[in-house]
Formats: sequence, structure tokens, C-alpha cells
Amino acid sequence: MNLKKIVAPVKKEVNDLEIKFANVLTNTVLKENFNNTFLTKGKKIRPIFLFLLARGLGYMSDDIIDYGIIVELLHNASLVHDDIIDHSDKRRGLASFNSIYSNDIAVLMGDYLFLLANRTALDKNNIRLLKTISEHNERLLLGEILEGFNSFRIDISEQEYMSIIKDKTASLFELVGDVTSILIDADTRLGNKLTELGSMIGLSFQIIDDILDYKADKTRMGKPVMNDLVEGTITLPLIYSMKNSPELKQLIKHYFKTKDKRLYEEIRDKIEKFGGFEYSNQIVKGYMMKAKEVISSFKDSVYTDALNQLFDFIIKRAF
Repeated sequence: MNLKKIVAPVKKEVNDLEIKFANVLTNTVLKENFNNTFLTKGKKIRPIFLFLLARGLGYMSDDIIDYGIIVELLHNASLVHDDIIDHSDKRRGLASFNSIYSNDIAVLMGDYLFLLANRTALDKNNIRLLKTISEHNERLLLGEILEGFNSFRIDISEQEYMSIIKDKTASLFELVGDVTSILIDADTRLGNKLTELGSMIGLSFQIIDDILDYKADKTRMGKPVMNDLVEGTITLPLIYSMKNSPELKQLIKHYFKTKDKRLYEEIRDKIEKFGGFEYSNQIVKGYMMKAKEVISSFKDSVYTDALNQLFDFIIKRAF
């Protein structure tokens, strides 16, 4: 599935965002180092989701670009911090920020991007918007912290996992729904529907990411695979399969003690055998069906058609 075709109805908005995003830093030194890293790359899924959703609900103002910038800044800030936590040296097929510079500089850069997102929001002179962004920012960081606290926890439950990724990943997609709600002055019923839509898309995105961490090709992913296991992050495919296989649980305990990379294939095969990948895919399909039901309640347009295609892209992506 071709993302360029999906983006076609908001191609101008995406192009404007990329130009503005590349110039978001005014300090010459920061700007040069920012533009020479992965930070200006990426699929821009979250801004695209925002542009399609807002346009599909009738918000046609050009200032939608600024809101896309806010969402993308928050996302990139979280990636900079993620790579430090995960000791990753690759992101989007390029060197991670921390591997080019240092963890110290990367922490500060991530913090700076978070602050820049909030300053951009502050310029909008909308206290409701600023409050909403701050709340989602807090949830994103809370999710990261709780994921760290639960590292190497063999007994983590599916419910705990879902709670963590709802904050860590889905919060930014929910933010898209909430920002759209504010921009179109939605009533409570529609506002709740847009928040839930963002949640379902965000949860699906993270679960697919967790499947790909075991199954994807490293070159296409643009970052290390099996990294969740290396960092002790227990995700849904493994949680479900360990519930069905005490033998797999013992194998994971052994891996955590030895860090033996030769066990990767056996672990992957057992997750496959005991249904972890299939179960995770079914959860995602359930979310996507509900998401499409929400979209079907909106007026038909090129934007809503593209939203449905974007949801399919998220499910079927290979990287």
C-alpha cells in the first residue's frame, strides 16, 4: 500500500509541514544538527492523521500546519528519549541522535523539543489547547516511565501492557482527536468519539510495532529488531504466548540471564507456535473495525476515504 497515494488529499499540508518543520529551530547550531539527523525524516503518520481528520470534519484553515508541527515535535522528542533508554544506534535507517552526539546532549535535545512543542501551542493563545497538550505530554512520559519500571517482568499482564501503551503511544494519537475536537468546536459526544478513535489507532500502531520487532527485516525497519527483548520489554505477542506455554516462560527467563542471541529464533518460533502473533493481529483488527465504524459516521469525502486507507496501511505495514 502506497502512503503517497493515501496522503494525496493533504499533499500540500504535508509539504508545508515538512518545510516548516525543517526550520522549526531558530538557533543556527541546533538547526544544523537537527536537520542532519533522523528528526526531519519519517512517515509523519500523526500529522497526516490530523490533517485528514480535521479536513474531513470541515476544518480548512491553514493553521492546521502549526498543530501538525506540535504533534510531530512531541513525537520526535519521545523518539530521542526512547533511543537513549533502549541504547539504540539506529532510527529510520539513520544514526540515532544519541549515537551521533551523546546521551547527555540527546536528553537535552529531547527536552528542548518537548518545550518547543508547548511554546508553539502557547502561541495559539488557547488555554484549552495548551491544557490538552500538557495532559497528553504528561501521559506520554508516564507511559515511558512505567514501561521502564516493568522491564524484565515476566508476570506482566495484558491489562498492564495495554495501560502502558495507551499512555506511551496512543496518547499522541488521542491528542490528534482532541485537537481536532477543539478546532471544530465539537460537542461532548463527538469529542469523546474522536478521542476513542485516536486511542484505537494508537493502540493498533503500537501492537503492530511490537509484532514487527520480532518479525520485521532490520534494514526495512530502519532500527534494531528484537530490541524489546534485549531491553526486557515484554509486549503482547510474548505475554499471550507465555500464558499458553510454561516452556516459553522458562526460555525467556533463561534468555534474560544469558542474553544469548542464539535463542532469538527459538523464541520467535515459540511465539508463533503458541499464537502470540495471531492473537495480537486479531486485537488490532478489532480496533480497526471499530475505528472504521467511527469514520463511517462522518460525511463521505476524499479525506474519510484516505483515513480508511491510512488505517489499512497501519495494519499492513512492514516497517
